[in-house]
Amino acid sequence: MTLRNPESIHPWTLPNRKSSYRNSEEERADRQTAVEAQLPVWRALLPGLMEKFSRIADPRRPGSIRHKLTVLLTFGLFMFIFQYASRRRPCGN
Repeated sequence: MTLRNPESIHPWTLPNRKSSYRNSEEERADRQTAVEAQLPVWRALLPGLMEKFSRIADPRRPGSIRHKLTVLLTFGLFMFIFQYASRRRPCGN
């Protein structure tokens, strides 16, 4: 079925695309601006948060630990907050 009159589409119909950004550079710039705005808050909260993370007992085998649990929890938190799906995939891709 094809549309014979495209003007008859309702103006509130959403476009069929995944992102509102025109390109990856625009998305990257918007993310950078958002992170810069959040930096003062993170600088105030992070020391207390790291201290609380350090109180969590590490259930892993001591001989196989490469990274401290506090570091892993902090990276996991930031990946969630900044909506990164993977550490290996750069943003915008």
